[in-house]
Amino acid sequence: MDTRRNLILDAAIASGMGIAMFMELIRSPDIGFESIVLTALMAGTLAFRRRFPLSAHTLNSVALVLQVLFFFVGGIYTYSNLISTFSVGTYATRNRSIAGLAASMLAVAAYFLSTDVGIGATPAVVAFLWTIAWGSGYSATRRRELLEETKAREAAEAVVEERSRIARELHDLIGHTVNVMLVQAGAARRLVDSDPDRAKSGLVSLEEVGRSALGELDRMLGILRTETAGHQPQPSLAQLPILVDRFEKSGLHVSYEVTGSRPPGNVQPVELSAYRIVQEALTNTLKHANAGQARVRIEYALGGIDIEVVDDGEGVSNLTPGRGLLGIGERASVFGGHFEHGPVPGGGFRVHAFLATT
Repeated sequence: MDTRRNLILDAAIASGMGIAMFMELIRSPDIGFESIVLTALMAGTLAFRRRFPLSAHTLNSVALVLQVLFFFVGGIYTYSNLISTFSVGTYATRNRSIAGLAASMLAVAAYFLSTDVGIGATPAVVAFLWTIAWGSGYSATRRRELLEETKAREAAEAVVEERSRIARELHDLIGHTVNVMLVQAGAARRLVDSDPDRAKSGLVSLEEVGRSALGELDRMLGILRTETAGHQPQPSLAQLPILVDRFEKSGLHVSYEVTGSRPPGNVQPVELSAYRIVQEALTNTLKHANAGQARVRIEYALGGIDIEVVDDGEGVSNLTPGRGLLGIGERASVFGGHFEHGPVPGGGFRVHAFLATT
């Protein structure tokens, strides 16, 4: 629709300027065929000022130079070139726009050389006005290009950030689930001969973990498939008892405490990250710490959520952070918080993070 409207507008400008120039031309006592052709050419180039800005402007300027130097000097012809100068500044690329300005200056110089007007204020003023016309179009286009580049860069950064977020979510979900299932499967394997009932109970729990993870994975992939799927509920601190129960069934005794008042407003994204941090910390405990129990403390503090997970396992002093701990640090950074981890005096390991909600 915009393209059609632009074509109609350009055709109207070309027709209007053509009529005005021909009306000025017919006042001349000796109208030559060359003048008619050059007048039609100057008017016709305005119809293509958007699609072929430099080519149209160059033809317009050359036609003006030939007209005023050899055939006919008219005042209205200059306005055709002024419109063309503005157009080449607006619609041409940077280098082509500069080349178009040079063509305009040559046309202005040729116009004054063909008349009795000497070099003085009038040529300088006209050249200045032509430069202003070109500059207004050039600067507006460059600002628009800069804005589009900024939007494109921000969109690309948003894509990268979203990919990182999805990668963290998938790592936390799959890493946690696989580790819990491996622990439960190993326990069931060891008990299958000596205590079949407990082994069966472990297998049932393993199945529940798998189904829950499959449903959560399906919700997460649904976010990628459709926009509306993003409105499906995501894990939050309200699901903390379910998470704790899952680890309990895997052999890790977990106690937890939630204090403070949930702040008003939409804090679901922060709570999702808090949930994932607890999930990742407990998964690391189950997988690496050889711990018997862990304690989770969640506090809705002033301006954020304070998270602490402490276990009684084998704390490591020279631990090299893996993907899980790095992911926790990234989550804390995203929400303007901080993250620390390390061994506890007397044994155990502590993970502490703060996520800002304001």
